[in-house]
Amino acid sequence: FKHGTYIISTPEIQINITSDSTKLIVEVKNKFKRKIENEHSNDKNHGIGLANVKRRLALLYPTKHQLTINDENDWYSVYLSLDIIE
Repeated sequence: FKHGTYIISTPEIQINITSDSTKLIVEVKNKFKRKIENEHSNDKNHGIGLANVKRRLALLYPTKHQLTINDENDWYSVYLSLDIIE
């Protein structure tokens, strides 16, 4: 999920996890508020989480995953599909 639900009057998150004999599918969608560009962040590692996830997926499931990330209209959504059969 995307951090940044601070200052949202109606924070919302939707999580859907499904599987069958060949795939695991995880879908997460949440509302967030973007920080103002001039606002200082205390997080010195900002932005590395997603890069780490992509790198780990590439190492563990090189041709057996699909990751789609969308960021629009104050909603952040992630779709992850993993092939779980050898």
